[in-house]
Formats: sequence, C-alpha cells, structure tokens
Amino acid sequence: MFDVIEHLPTIQRLARSVSVQRADDLTSVGVIAAYRVAETYTPERGKFTKYLNTVVWRDMKRYCHTDRLIRLPWVQSRLAVTRQLATSAQQIQSISDMDWIPDRQTGYDDRESRLDAARKTLNATEAELIGMRYDDGKAFRQIASEMKRPLNQVMDLHQTALQSIKAQLNEWP
Repeated sequence: MFDVIEHLPTIQRLARSVSVQRADDLTSVGVIAAYRVAETYTPERGKFTKYLNTVVWRDMKRYCHTDRLIRLPWVQSRLAVTRQLATSAQQIQSISDMDWIPDRQTGYDDRESRLDAARKTLNATEAELIGMRYDDGKAFRQIASEMKRPLNQVMDLHQTALQSIKAQLNEWP
C-alpha cells in the first residue's frame, strides 16, 4: 500500500521550488500526482522516487501554466477584483430595485442642457475653440494653426472659456 505521508516532504519541497505563493495548491496537485504515480509505476521506469519527482514536478509546472490561462493572477489585484465584484453586486441590486435609473437619467439630461446653455454664453472665438477641441477632438496645435493664433494664446483662451462655463454652471441651482 502506498503511503503519501512518506513522500510529503519531497512534494512540499518541489511545490515551494515551483511557486512559493502557490505552495499549498501545488502540494495538493503533487499529492494527486503521487497517487497516480503509485498506480502506474512499474520497475522498468527506474527508481520510484526519481519517477515520482519527475511526474510531480511535471504536473506542478503544467498546473502553473494552465492556471495562468484560466485564473486571475495570484498576487495581482485580488483586492481590486473583490472590490469590483462587490460594486457589481451593488449595481445589480440597484437595478433590481429600479430606484436610481430615472433619477440618474434626468440628472444627466439636466446637466447636458445646462452645459449647452453655458456654451451659448461664450463669445464666438471661445465657442469655436471649445467646439474644435471637444466636438471635433482636435489637438491644441491643430486648433492654433487653423485659428492662426499662437499656441499659448489658444491655450489661455481655452482656459478662459472653461472658467466661464464653470462659472455659468455654478450659478444654476
């Protein structure tokens, strides 16, 4: 009868040599591989301990390789994934309650209409600049060349326009 306890120190040593962070998982993989070795071993394969070490090592390496493809990284972002799952669960609960969707939608529409109204208060040059930057997605250098103005003047004008829009938005309740 095969006694895995006899070979457990060797299996644990191999597990730590493959991956210190996953030593417990790899020890489990090694024990399963050891039982399989005990069932499939024949004397033609050579010395039992050498065959055991080879098969256990191979299975541990295979587990680590497939583990990277299937599971999330062990050290990286376990806390971030947990937080993300908790947030998703809260959002699903909110959706099932159907409380926040109408409020959020009307709030978005209100902000968009306020932003449009604030943009209409800008002078023609500022409105053109904001339109080129945010509606067309142009870079400051491109805007400066099209407006035939120096780059620093375009950036100052942009800053002034944003401050004006922000002031308009803050005035509204």
